[in-house]
Amino acid sequence: MAAFSWLVSFAETLLLVATGFCGMIVSICVALARNGFDGNCILFSEVKWCNDTALNFTYLGKRGSCHFIIVSEVLIAFYALFYAIYHVCYLVERMKEYHRLMLPAIVANSVCLICIFVSACLLSIGFRRFCKSYVSGFIGTPPDDFSCSTVPSWNQHPKCGEFPEHKDFTSNNYYQLFTTSQGAAWFGFLFWCLATAGLVARRIMYKPSVGDPTTSDKAPITGNIVI
Repeated sequence: MAAFSWLVSFAETLLLVATGFCGMIVSICVALARNGFDGNCILFSEVKWCNDTALNFTYLGKRGSCHFIIVSEVLIAFYALFYAIYHVCYLVERMKEYHRLMLPAIVANSVCLICIFVSACLLSIGFRRFCKSYVSGFIGTPPDDFSCSTVPSWNQHPKCGEFPEHKDFTSNNYYQLFTTSQGAAWFGFLFWCLATAGLVARRIMYKPSVGDPTTSDKAPITGNIVI
């Protein structure tokens, strides 16, 4: 049983590291895409075609959507990596595993799991809405290779559309950035689910021994013996 628990903990460590890297990829890609749009978030945005070559935004998504994704993914990534370091120290027997921390860790992991799921949904649904607006609003017959990844130019002069004047948008690789962030977010969600499941399994399997200092702050109680 101890060997199986060690293997589960080892698998958790790998999953935590993978989740941490996924979180960093998500936050970096979304941040780069947002900076390319002058700090704006294009999730849930809508565009308007003026003709078959010119378009512009009629509505830009809330900046808070991208901000939530970036902040939550960064915090969870650091938490996952620090938690992985703790696992490594336990696996190489540099420190004991404090089993009384398992239940708080399960609660924390559950909160992180919800945040990752929300981030992944914001990315997928928000970007799908933007792409639907881009494709469905095209004027005339679209070319054969027409898709959300073939934006001719974000900067139209004179102004096209109803969106107020803005600085030049430079995020020409926005499609690659958002598709990469979506994939990383959903992979991170999967890895975090598996890591949390492993933690729950180890918590269920664990049977504390009498006087185990890692399960309680209290010393074991012994009865008085009268001779």
